[in-house]
Amino acid sequence: MYHNDKLVVAPTRYPENHLHPDQPWYTTDVFTDWSLKFLEEAQADERPFFLYIAYNAPHWPLEAPKENIAHYKGKYSQGWDQLRVAKLKRMKDLGLVDEATRLSSSECPQWDSLSPNEQHESAFRREIYAAQIERMDANIGRVVSKLKDLHQLDDTLLLFLSDNGCCAEGGMYGYQWQKNTRENFDQWRTQSGRSSSMGEAWSNASNTPFRLHKRWVHEGGIATPLIAHWPDKLKNTGALSHQVGHVVDIMATCVDVAAAQYPQQHQGQAINPMRGTSLVSTFENPESASKRTLFWEHELHSALREGDWKLVTLDARSDDKWELYDMSIERTETRDLAAKEPERVKRMLALWKAWAEQTNVLPWPQDRK
Repeated sequence: MYHNDKLVVAPTRYPENHLHPDQPWYTTDVFTDWSLKFLEEAQADERPFFLYIAYNAPHWPLEAPKENIAHYKGKYSQGWDQLRVAKLKRMKDLGLVDEATRLSSSECPQWDSLSPNEQHESAFRREIYAAQIERMDANIGRVVSKLKDLHQLDDTLLLFLSDNGCCAEGGMYGYQWQKNTRENFDQWRTQSGRSSSMGEAWSNASNTPFRLHKRWVHEGGIATPLIAHWPDKLKNTGALSHQVGHVVDIMATCVDVAAAQYPQQHQGQAINPMRGTSLVSTFENPESASKRTLFWEHELHSALREGDWKLVTLDARSDDKWELYDMSIERTETRDLAAKEPERVKRMLALWKAWAEQTNVLPWPQDRK
């Protein structure tokens, strides 16, 4: 743990709560404590302030206060299969996805194939995960309350998003799921690293109705909602936009709303230009539409989205393994149109390669001299 570039908590040390020594350390709470301190300090400066809170919750290792976990006891005893169906129905009812949306295929075992004890232990992992989200939500509420107390809430743009889809790390049921159980939770709850995770099966449910997980660039790995709150500027309260954005747009949006100038260099070193687009026009008019071309690459998983068309692959080293989807028809990537649209695939692949060379994705590391 660092503060002002200085190591204040060594990796092998139990953290000391510097702001509140009388309280136990829970990272999500501590991040908020410091955030509230920074907000108070910012009031002495008339310039716009910027606060970035990178909560670790609900990332693994799984851990949450027992009072939060208790709220979800038995909540997930029906398993991931029923959860996926229920989530998709709710998403359709809310207008988040089209009525024609189908669940993507699942490679996870059916919940009913697990023994009662396996179900018991797997459900516990999900209960902790839900408790982590509840704790994070409460801490976001603390930030909102502080902004309200400082009379800054109405004129502050709040943006909330996840950095990726849910992760499948730790195997089908999560790290050490047979060793670290519900019964001995007190012994492993404060262990760091790979002591616990939800695993692939629950991640598949979290990413409903999309395919795959974090690390992949199918929708299950990259799709995340963005929530924007700015009472003084945003008049369409509760509006929903399906406009496509990208995390690179956050910088452009912040520069826009702060009326700042993005620098061309820092300490004599050239800075790469912004690649994002300000989202302010989308905030003001959720129905606005723009055809964008966006690119991805992560551990060979690669994609290009051009308007409603998405070209995606699990291995960008091969020109023959790219899939093509019309996202206006279905975002769950279950109907590969690559064989029917070979010319479109060829043209989009050429665009991806040009971008990959420009951004030093290509040549692949093993091919560099």
